[in-house]
Amino acid sequence: MKDDTLSGIIDFNRWDWGDPIHEFVKVGIFCSEVSVPFSVGQIQGYNSGMEPSEQFWRLYSLYMAMTLISSVVWILKVKPEELDSMMEKVHRVMKDHDHFESVVPKWYSGFRLI
Repeated sequence: MKDDTLSGIIDFNRWDWGDPIHEFVKVGIFCSEVSVPFSVGQIQGYNSGMEPSEQFWRLYSLYMAMTLISSVVWILKVKPEELDSMMEKVHRVMKDHDHFESVVPKWYSGFRLI
């Protein structure tokens, strides 16, 4: 509430504990498509301004690969009309990771500060 007006609602219906690195799959699927500098900043911010460790990237890439499958299942169930858009994202992520031969996505490794 703000000024006697409803400002928003927080829904804790489905909260759960999990690995914070898992949250970065949204960066790889959605944010990196819109802004690579923002996406790199999200990851480096989480890592205290440092380059992420090999362990970070291995977990990130594992979670990303797992999420690609569940994203297709989810979109077919919830918004099947957006399947083509989701498949474009899946193909982009696969390309970013050289079909998961690389744990670090190209959008990250190719980004350099000017």
